[in-house]
Amino acid sequence: MQESLFNRILSFLHGASIAFVLLGTFATFTFFLSFGLSQALSVSFVFIFLSLVVLLLIDSLKIKREVLDEQKKQTEILQRIEKNFNDQKLLDN
Repeated sequence: MQESLFNRILSFLHGASIAFVLLGTFATFTFFLSFGLSQALSVSFVFIFLSLVVLLLIDSLKIKREVLDEQKKQTEILQRIEKNFNDQKLLDN
């Protein structure tokens, strides 16, 4: 199945976001560890929370795109049904 460019970009961003969460959390934790363990943990949790929000936004974009594609398919089917119905109506008259 041919995948659209938009879906490829979203898949790439999803993977990059997961890597960003993992590497960024490690880097944030090690940077703030010099200020104390509790400070490093709290800043790391804030970083994880914000990063996961971005990850959820990317997932929601992907879901909305899938819904839009499905609605386009359904609209096309309904238009064909309407055309067939109108053609049948003309033949009956």
